[in-house]
Amino acid sequence: MDSEKGVGLPDRYPAGGLLASSRNTGASSTLVPALPCGLASQAACPAWSADGRQPWGRRQGCLAAYQWPGSNGVTLAGETILDALPAMVATCGRNGAILSANAAFADFHGSRRDALTGLCLAEVVGANLFERLSFSFREALSGRASRDILRAVLKDGREALLDIALEPLTTTKGKIAGVIYYAVDAGERREADTRLPLRRADELTGVLGRQAFLELLAQTVAAKGDTCALLVVNLDNFRLVNDLAGHAAGDSLLRHVAGLLKSFERDGLAVAGRLGGDEFAVLMAGAAADGALAAGRRIVEGLQASRFVWDEESYGVSCRVGIFLLDESEPVAGPSPADDFLRRADQACRVAKQAGGGRVVVYRSDNAAMEACHEDLGNLHAIQDALEGDRLRLFVMPIEAIDGSGRLHHEVLLRVASCDGDMLAPAPLIQAAERYGLMPKVDRWVICNVLRRLQTAHDAAEPARRLTVNLSGQSIGDADFKDYLIARLDAVPHLARHLSFEITETAAVRCMDTAQALLKALRERGCGVILDDFGTGLSSFAYLKQFKIDCMKIDGAIIGDIVRDEVQRTIVAGIVAVARKLGIEVIAEFVEDGETLAMLRHLGVTHAQGYFIGRPVEWAEAARAGAAECDVLVG
Repeated sequence: MDSEKGVGLPDRYPAGGLLASSRNTGASSTLVPALPCGLASQAACPAWSADGRQPWGRRQGCLAAYQWPGSNGVTLAGETILDALPAMVATCGRNGAILSANAAFADFHGSRRDALTGLCLAEVVGANLFERLSFSFREALSGRASRDILRAVLKDGREALLDIALEPLTTTKGKIAGVIYYAVDAGERREADTRLPLRRADELTGVLGRQAFLELLAQTVAAKGDTCALLVVNLDNFRLVNDLAGHAAGDSLLRHVAGLLKSFERDGLAVAGRLGGDEFAVLMAGAAADGALAAGRRIVEGLQASRFVWDEESYGVSCRVGIFLLDESEPVAGPSPADDFLRRADQACRVAKQAGGGRVVVYRSDNAAMEACHEDLGNLHAIQDALEGDRLRLFVMPIEAIDGSGRLHHEVLLRVASCDGDMLAPAPLIQAAERYGLMPKVDRWVICNVLRRLQTAHDAAEPARRLTVNLSGQSIGDADFKDYLIARLDAVPHLARHLSFEITETAAVRCMDTAQALLKALRERGCGVILDDFGTGLSSFAYLKQFKIDCMKIDGAIIGDIVRDEVQRTIVAGIVAVARKLGIEVIAEFVEDGETLAMLRHLGVTHAQGYFIGRPVEWAEAARAGAAECDVLVG
């Protein structure tokens, strides 16, 4: 006779927790819950008849299997044995209705056992706890066991930290008829559990919190044992769900993702953790490159195949995974190797993001993309250090009127000084700050220092001229930054009319409502507005009517070889014609020689900027030359 297939529990629980033992009774060999004081030797195993419906009778060395009412033939160990278990045990049908429960389950939830039959599991354990178990419940119905460590608030207000296992309830023919719920009060044994620091589990998701995970990572790196892999997981569109459906939906999505990652813990060779926000990590012991890569693909494909539903709205979920392997080919050294381990995995994750997300990238030190990412992070640290170490500098570059008006503006430019006082190349630093969301902080520094210097010049009765200041796309879309800027201008209303602000066309269109509100507020205070880099990105004349601006700056790529390129001349002439109709001035940048300047004047451009007009100089030097307080475009 074929061996009968029963219901087992995870076989890698810590001492005092959930265990499983193998039991062999003649023709039957199954897994049953481990019982205290040797009770496992008396436990009956799930038993099925050949047709999968009628339970087997008493066998030698086995108590009669108990068939729960309405269980469609599903049987487990005898009722008396289940009541002897200190753990809470209940079985549910596929629809979540309780088929039966042992005395510990009923007592813990303050109910009679017979009153529980037919109730939905969510009604008994609480909707909040059940929602956090929903992913694991579906996993069990798909044939995969899982374990969750969750804090629950019971109906009577009590709080409990529960160690919960959900296991498929299967027939001897392999059909999944429901789910077995098995839980113990983890609070009673947390001191005995040395494998998992329960005190510092992430309360929202149940996986390890950041600090506990990093300590485990440090211990693993220090042990210098077998090869292991660190997988860093970032969601691609978490912000979309958070913004459209609210924070409750975002929390539910994070629990959904954590449930998938916890499925890797079943064999005891992996541990999942939440590093913060929508960033997770999985540490896999004994994993070679192929195994880690396969695990990463399972995570990406598992999320892509699922749909997150909230309030009857469905959202696609995707993620990116960065992997670092701790082996001889990629040695980790330095005072904090665990931090370096995490940094490299995170670096691979960033490369996956730059490639479009929804993919897995393994760290390789000789990979060009990794080197570029490393350089990018170096630039980010450089500008962060400069912010904290007061090493940001303001330069100004002249913008000359070529229409005969004689007006002179200066654009305010940001530069970063090294520790030795040398000026670093600005473009890669600004790009890194934009990529990692640091620009609103940088823009605030610029605004604060420009207004302070203008006020100093005003107090000294120095002549004031117009300055232009650039605003990053991140700041334009940030309502808090808008409030900050307007508050600073309102504090010095006499200075506002001396300022113009440059915004890029792409940023204005991407944050249309916020940008329009900001521009309206600036114009009401007498500030000028300049549309920067016109001719790149979307380049639609329709936006010129939607945004009330005073001036547009033609991108240098269009100015280029305008003297010899008829197409470029035609484009510039068209831009100038539209600008005249709208009453808008036009600035041409990257003017490098007299021929280009003469052509631009002939085409009707009103202002020019470039090395032929004047190079950037530090604000203090410009002041000594008598042009310190000029009109500045702030960017």
